[in-house]
Amino acid sequence: MPLEAHIKEHPAWFKRFDALWTPTILVMDAGGIERSRIEGYLPKNWFRARLELGLGRVAFMHKKWEGAERIYADVAEDYADTTVAPEAIYWRGVSHYKATNDHTVLGEVAEELAQRSGRRVDAKERPVGALTGVRSLTGPSDTRSGEIPSRYPGSPGAESPAGRADMS
Repeated sequence: MPLEAHIKEHPAWFKRFDALWTPTILVMDAGGIERSRIEGYLPKNWFRARLELGLGRVAFMHKKWEGAERIYADVAEDYADTTVAPEAIYWRGVSHYKATNDHTVLGEVAEELAQRSGRRVDAKERPVGALTGVRSLTGPSDTRSGEIPSRYPGSPGAESPAGRADMS
């Protein structure tokens, strides 16, 4: 149900939903639980992609795995030229895994994401039980120590001497 509110008329709503700036669009399930959030202006096709991704999240959180997988697959295909596509591919794979308990899809998704990023996934990097191959989207990582490089000032990894976050 669409709702539009002005901050001066309804400040409590903005506080309740932690809306820091406008526009803020919340995708909520039937129980009123926020499942996705879009903040700021986006190109029309990206906005539509984010809304549909939010619907996938609603289905996923209600354990409607097949429906979520279908939504995520559609988003990945229909909005392949947006930054939303890799996220949709990831969640499509997770939804498929949750529906079937077939862990092989996780490795396939890791390879698909690596191909999209222009990186090859070696056999030793293939995930077992998790989509660890998604790290290829953020750059190289040291898989032996579990460290992921940080590129954002102020983040825990940026404050360590080596400029890396220790996730072990």
